[in-house]
Amino acid sequence: MTMADCSELKESIADAQRLLQYASIKGIEVPPDLLAQIVGAQALSITESEDPATFKGQEEFWSALSKLSVLTKPATTDSVRHAAASKPDRWATLWARISRSGVRVPVQTSTSELAVRKARFWALVGLLLVAIFQSYYEVGQSTATKYTQASTVVAEERMRGKELTEARSRALLAKAAEFEISRIDQEHAKSRLKIAEASEQTERRGHWMKAMLFWHQWPAIAADDPQAASAQTLRIQGILEGWLALLRNFVLPIAWSFLGAALYVSRALAEDIRGMAYAPERAILHRSRYYMGMVAGFVAAKFFPTSAGVDFGEVTPFAVALLVGYSVEVLFALLDKLIGAFSTK
Repeated sequence: MTMADCSELKESIADAQRLLQYASIKGIEVPPDLLAQIVGAQALSITESEDPATFKGQEEFWSALSKLSVLTKPATTDSVRHAAASKPDRWATLWARISRSGVRVPVQTSTSELAVRKARFWALVGLLLVAIFQSYYEVGQSTATKYTQASTVVAEERMRGKELTEARSRALLAKAAEFEISRIDQEHAKSRLKIAEASEQTERRGHWMKAMLFWHQWPAIAADDPQAASAQTLRIQGILEGWLALLRNFVLPIAWSFLGAALYVSRALAEDIRGMAYAPERAILHRSRYYMGMVAGFVAAKFFPTSAGVDFGEVTPFAVALLVGYSVEVLFALLDKLIGAFSTK
């Protein structure tokens, strides 16, 4: 046995001691003979591992460690070791140097705690992205819709105003009663008031849409050229609707599914830490979970481009992206069934 093998044996004996400590804390009953074999294995750490006289003891130790690992599942020697291991906390160390307060601050933190901090950071990033993009989308959608509604009101009322003007002219030619002409004038006044209110709304919504596309440089429009101003506002509305379509079809499904994946990783970490089952190797799975969640959420949003009614209400495509990002197995199971239906044995 080489020096590296000897070191591995000593580390494994130390891991077995930690596993015994975990079992005692969790109230896991360990058979006396198994306990005696683990405790007695400490003698192997001070003997020469290449000595044939220790081979029997080493065999008993590895057998006992295997049985102990079964008893303490899901905790393993690897997860218990890394739960106890610590790494320098760069932020705490940096703050201690900057503040120079003389107060002793912890500069070591466990591997699982670092993983929780990373998961919390990415969950907050996902929440922030969803809040920004979703707010922009909702405000932009509402602004564009209300601008269209107000523009429609202006067009309809102007048409109605022409009809009322013609009706008044006919009434004057026919020498209609005074109350009939007065009624037409009142209707015309109401129509002009609606036009004024709707025009004010279109102007305000136009400024909002222009502000939402702040990165564009718009040419100045003369105040006495309403036709050019209306054409520019329509162009702004078209560009804004294009950006909103990009958000709705691509960005928001990915952002919502990323948030769902971040929630899953946070929950999985909580379960691992509760059962002392976290090991750094799981970080690789968690990183891949973010990628799979985003892809699955985007694909699911394409499968459900409109709201879908279910027993408990209505589920929007963004909610579907969140759910699939949290549980990618749902989409993968559906894809497996579709592939199985068209594939031959």
